[in-house]
Amino acid sequence: MQPGKLPKSRCSGKKFISVIARLPDVKRDAIKEMGFRGLLDLACRELRYELCEWIISNYDIGYHQLNMANGIAVPVTTEDVSNIMGIPSNGEEIVVHTRRDTSNCSYTITLLEQNLEDLAIGDDFRKTFLIFACATLLAPNSKLEGMHDLWDTIWNGHVGVAKNWSQFVFHYIEDGIKEHTKKPAKLHMWLPDFPPGIDYT
Repeated sequence: MQPGKLPKSRCSGKKFISVIARLPDVKRDAIKEMGFRGLLDLACRELRYELCEWIISNYDIGYHQLNMANGIAVPVTTEDVSNIMGIPSNGEEIVVHTRRDTSNCSYTITLLEQNLEDLAIGDDFRKTFLIFACATLLAPNSKLEGMHDLWDTIWNGHVGVAKNWSQFVFHYIEDGIKEHTKKPAKLHMWLPDFPPGIDYT
């Protein structure tokens, strides 16, 4: 990373928070039942880019740990991701299927927002929430339009089957750090804030 050059990200906590805040309680309860209660309590509207830079510079991907300035190494696990973000940490591994043909689904952030408001609670609503969460927080790409292979995998899957989302996000963050270290650009992931009271310096 170039000295003094902070990483940028297409993650949009502000967008996620504003859309979820407009949903009625019954839909928010449905999201909680899916295991994503923590995302509903999200208060981080903007990323702290200085913290992102520090995490990227001090994270050891090989050992999955943060190397603190005092010499202490702090292990990072999928359970940590689950505890900080409040997302499921058990269930099947998420395997993203690469499409070889054209998707028969049309995705835009605006359409996802509208569908979250208009759809009745059911599988389509739950899938739409998962895709919207990925596009804005869990797995955005440089255009703020989530990975379409991932979106199709979600849409064609079964929401009744438990998925290990914390494992997926953990790997996605590590892949993003690795990619950014090789070629600094916009971050393709969301790095959550540490809980209050933790001194990361």
